[in-house]
Amino acid sequence: MYKATKIKRIYLLDILTFIIFISNGQAQEVGSFLTCEDSIYKVEYTFTTRCKKDMLLEICFEFSHLIEFAKQKNTTIKLLENGENWYTVEYDYRYFIYTNNSVYKKTIIPQENLVKFEMVNYSQNIGILPKVLAASGYYKVIANEKENEVTYYQETILERQMDRFYLKSVKRKTEEFFLNLKEYIEKFEDKND
Repeated sequence: MYKATKIKRIYLLDILTFIIFISNGQAQEVGSFLTCEDSIYKVEYTFTTRCKKDMLLEICFEFSHLIEFAKQKNTTIKLLENGENWYTVEYDYRYFIYTNNSVYKKTIIPQENLVKFEMVNYSQNIGILPKVLAASGYYKVIANEKENEVTYYQETILERQMDRFYLKSVKRKTEEFFLNLKEYIEKFEDKND
């Protein structure tokens, strides 16, 4: 009996901590790269590399590179259509009975050293997780003499706040994405000469 009461108290304390964490519409830092305020989540990550600027823009934009560094378990990435400086890409995620599908338009603006992306369609089959209402962002390359700086930025608006377990999963997957991106770019650093 005592053990069950203790577990209930710990669970209640856990819930109260989470309520305090998300209350008052205050921006909360979830990681060094992820912040959330109400149902708006922002990711910003900057790193430096010896990879040349033009190669960085190519890696951030071209579909052939995207499918190498953005691949994740249970996700299929498919090119839908493309133009001179843009294309649309579909991410299809399936895990047991849950599925979600999102389509993004990706555009390169070479004169600004920028690759922009914007979600144009989203669907999911289960309403337990919050629906994504809008998502957009960019990769920005700043050329320097010895190393170049890459900034990834994304803002996502959900229909409601994420619970802390889902937020933890988002943080983990985002960290994995950045690690994959950095490791992939490192493969092209030796090709600078």
